[in-house]
Amino acid sequence: GVKKEIPVFIKFERQIKFAINSFIENSRTKQMKSINLKKLVNILCFSYKFKGPIIKKNYQMYKKAIDNRVLLSFIKR
Repeated sequence: GVKKEIPVFIKFERQIKFAINSFIENSRTKQMKSINLKKLVNILCFSYKFKGPIIKKNYQMYKKAIDNRVLLSFIKR
């Protein structure tokens, strides 16, 4: 079967690790795979204002998880 992504609580330490990994992953350049500091600063500033690619990605993942949760509740019946 296919694993469904359901929103679950994760520990604070894991939340921090996830956020740092997301910042680093989105600030890398495609050609050299090194961290672009200017891009990293922009991502941090946008995230502080609840905008930008990381916030958009997290929102899409959240919506997908909620949809899967509703789907699973229908399947269980």
